[in-house]
Amino acid sequence: AHHVYVFHAMVSTHMIYPRGAFDHYDTIFCVGPHHLAELRRAEALDRRPAKRLVEAGYGRLERLYEDHRPLMDRPSRREGTRGLVLVAPSWGPGNILESCIRELVAALAEAGYQVVVRPHPEFRKRSPQLIDRLSREFASQGRTSIEPEPLSDRSIHEAYVLITDWSGIALEYAFGTERPVVFIDVPAKVRNPDYGRWGMVPVEMALRSELGIVLRPGDVGRIAETVQHLMERRSDYRARIQEHRSRYVYNFGRASEVGAREIANLCR
Repeated sequence: AHHVYVFHAMVSTHMIYPRGAFDHYDTIFCVGPHHLAELRRAEALDRRPAKRLVEAGYGRLERLYEDHRPLMDRPSRREGTRGLVLVAPSWGPGNILESCIRELVAALAEAGYQVVVRPHPEFRKRSPQLIDRLSREFASQGRTSIEPEPLSDRSIHEAYVLITDWSGIALEYAFGTERPVVFIDVPAKVRNPDYGRWGMVPVEMALRSELGIVLRPGDVGRIAETVQHLMERRSDYRARIQEHRSRYVYNFGRASEVGAREIANLCR
């Protein structure tokens, strides 16, 4: 058998994935140059045979972008609010839901924003009681809700701004909607404590201040003014996001075509 790996996120391979996570695949469809460089470095560090690395791209991003194009310049505004803000944390220890979610949504709701909280599926599995407790609390506040199982991208398309921590959704949201992100600076999700040996800054770390604003958990009381600042400078961030997308994503607009052709070639 010939095993092909297709990424389900755009983040780097050497910090949030355990060391050796990709060792037993024969071909890997790289989202961008960062994946190719990191995987080659891993092969050198562990003296593993070279894999077949394909400059593929990311089909999920392209579908999100195409669906969002009609809404690009006119995000929806729910009646009686200043707009919708999406909070979509990761599932690592100390994430937003475990550290500062109540203060965060209270500040946004008080400022007049509609808030949708989108827990990571892995966090739902690990902490169902916390999700239930937060759902009850937010239901009484009126302007905040927890999204059911994320079966659609509606909240992504409607949100003026995304708030996250270390979730890969930051790159999908920014590159797919061309809108900025607020990063709450909780501890990074590190599943490979040796990632420093790569000598490469993970892309999800390098791009934080380029795609939006990094805010410490102790400063979430300033979240409303931070969101307002990003909304006022949306056009500046849009140009910057487009530039980074062209640098970090292969074959934007053609990833499915490239991937299908590569798999067909393998079958032959």
